[in-house]
Order: sequence, then C-alpha cells, then structure tokens
Amino acid sequence: MEKEIFTTPESRKKVYQNLFHPKSIAVIGASNDGLKPGGRVIEKIKEHGYEGTLWPVNPKSPEILNSKAYPSISELPATPDLAIIAIPSRFVLPAIQELATMGAGAVIVLTAGFGEKDKAGKKIEQEMLKIAASARHGPHRPQLLRIPDKML
Repeated sequence: MEKEIFTTPESRKKVYQNLFHPKSIAVIGASNDGLKPGGRVIEKIKEHGYEGTLWPVNPKSPEILNSKAYPSISELPATPDLAIIAIPSRFVLPAIQELATMGAGAVIVLTAGFGEKDKAGKKIEQEMLKIAASARHGPHRPQLLRIPDKML
C-alpha cells in the first residue's frame, strides 16, 4: 500500500488544481517535431487554446512552435504549476529532482522505460516516488491523469 502523501485537504486541492487547471506549464523535452512526444504535447496544448503561460524547455532550440524556448529547467522565468516531462528515461530523475527543488506544483512523466522494463528501471521509479513524496507531489499514476481544460 502506498503512503498518503497529502498532509491536508488543502495540499490535495492544490495538487489537483496544478494538474487540472494549471496557470503555467513547462514542457521538458518540447520539440518542433510533432512526431515526438514533446512536440505532440506542445501542439495539442496550443491547438486547444490553453490560456495560461507555456514554457517549452529544449537545450537545442531557442523557439518551439513560435514560443520562446528555455535551454534548461533552471532557466525558466518562474516555477511552473505543472511540468510535463517528455525526455529519454535517463534524464527524467534529474529533471524531477530539479522540479521538486524549485517547487513545481505537479509533474506528469510521459517517458517509458522504468518499472515496466527491468529491475534497474523499477529502482529509478521508486526513487522518483521518493522525490515526489518528499516534495508533496503525487506519484506517477497514469490512471489519475485527466486532461486539463484547453490544455490538450
């Protein structure tokens, strides 16, 4: 059984607000290529008229689909309410740690290659859960994902 990570009803409400109605979204691994996960996410967010602040993060491109891109999480202008991670699995754990340290409201990981892959992946997945719990973010739970209004 998983440990309850919400300490109060207010903390639960805040996480849900950040997941389902974020005022700012950072897409880690954003791309101009709509065939890549980070490209599809950005395209769908824009297509559906998301009205909040969108921060693509990509170290190789200064602009993603006509939006200023940031080369790293640390160079974002503010802490995002929601971060969507769409990068290779070997980079996910450091990204989650950085987002937790800066106080990101919620994180969605779109990357595969963890517990479903092998024992090493399961160990990384457990580490992600520890970081999430210590930062008071919910664990990576795809069955809890609901698409926020005008996001995707």
